[in-house]
Amino acid sequence: MLYRLTCKLILLLVLISGRPVFGADQIPAAVGWVNDFANVISADHNAKLTALIIELREKTGAEIMVITVSSIAPYDEKEYARLIFDKWKPGKKGRDNGVLVLLAVKERRWRIETGYGLESILPDGKCGEIGRNYMVPYFKEGDYDTGIFYGVGQIIKVIANEAKINISNIESIDPQAGKGNLNLTYFSLYIFLFCLIWNVPWPIFIGLPFTILFSLGMALSQGSIIIVISALLGYFIAMIVRYGIWLKMSTVKRKSFLQTLIWGLPVGSGGSYSGGSFGGGGR
Repeated sequence: MLYRLTCKLILLLVLISGRPVFGADQIPAAVGWVNDFANVISADHNAKLTALIIELREKTGAEIMVITVSSIAPYDEKEYARLIFDKWKPGKKGRDNGVLVLLAVKERRWRIETGYGLESILPDGKCGEIGRNYMVPYFKEGDYDTGIFYGVGQIIKVIANEAKINISNIESIDPQAGKGNLNLTYFSLYIFLFCLIWNVPWPIFIGLPFTILFSLGMALSQGSIIIVISALLGYFIAMIVRYGIWLKMSTVKRKSFLQTLIWGLPVGSGGSYSGGSFGGGGR
């Protein structure tokens, strides 16, 4: 009776959730540090990454495991990565200093899952930055091999720098400061020019709050403080340009121009109508 009731409860939970129960026997077994089940990592990169991961493990105790799969359906990348992480348990026991790098080709999703022991140096924001700057630009081109290689390389650098140890040939993984960093540089330049041009004609009480909120929003979405610096620098240069324009004006126009730049209203306007009255031109 109890057995039947338990089976019914399990079946009910499955039906309600709409997802199958993922048993431990259904999770793929690890075949090494680099588990390329999707066959997207070249033998050369596989060997290089394995050597670097082993050296990192020997010198710091931290462990990195990579898994690529064709599909993670019906799970999302966070759920699947957690399932794999809990089964494979990368990292030393008691230190929880493991990292799992997941790539799902069909769903075009990725995830960097870290143990609690590394969250201080690899928080979600940092992992997101590594993924966006060093992995996603290559993933978008279908070059999963290179994206994984550079992404894992950056994770190794972060851990090695924190431990103050050297990893052999680690600099060879640097994609000329990262292809994603190049994209970030162009984007930062765009933000700088936009904030410079946009703030020259706009009143300060509109331009400054907008610039701050805009830059913070972009920084959170891109995971980089460089965006904020670029936006504020653009605003600062815009103020210099405005001051230069103000200096070249006559004394009479300076006050009106300054008032317009600060509040957006010419001095003495008071918000009233100017010019002729309604129904002018009487007989």
